[in-house]
Amino acid sequence: MKVFISWQEFSQALGLDYEEPDGFAASDMAWEQAQSWLAEHTAGDSTPIPDEVQDGVRFAIEQAISDHWGIGKVLSHNLGIDRLVDAVNVWSKRGKQMNIYEPLNRSLPAGIAITNWSSDTEGVTFVIKRPFLVAYIEAAYCVSSFGDEGLNLKDMDGRSVAATMRRIAECEGWRISLPLDRWDEMRRRPTYHELAKIHNEAMKQA
Repeated sequence: MKVFISWQEFSQALGLDYEEPDGFAASDMAWEQAQSWLAEHTAGDSTPIPDEVQDGVRFAIEQAISDHWGIGKVLSHNLGIDRLVDAVNVWSKRGKQMNIYEPLNRSLPAGIAITNWSSDTEGVTFVIKRPFLVAYIEAAYCVSSFGDEGLNLKDMDGRSVAATMRRIAECEGWRISLPLDRWDEMRRRPTYHELAKIHNEAMKQA
């Protein structure tokens, strides 16, 4: 069964609550970088730089900043989703461990819980199988002492997957985090050629 969760919901369900930089922050950073580039590009030229030239260069830089810090790109490159999926599958493959199923007296199979996952600009899609219920129930019991409430696979959704990942991390004593200290260094900046083209075309029309 396929379940989907948006990047924003995924972030919140994992306890990350990542917020994209607002437009003012991106605009301020773009302004500084644009002014620096324009000063370097026009060094020794006393010709005034038209506003449309400055706007074009600044917009190209601002767009690159906004794209790089968008929640989908940040999470897909820094979260380590494979590790989270692997953790769920370890729990599901080992089978029932705790005495929390007896009231319902049902048999749940051990096996791979998440057989595949994929992401796009909107969020993440997980393909889950019935063994996912083992990981879901055991992780919920570990964190909150909830027993088997009789939920089935059709009751699961993307938030169920994210909640299970978060609970497993809590039970095992490790923290789900986003290491972003050097993320901005990896940003693709508009090339000198691209900005020069914007500058030169705008100057021709000025």
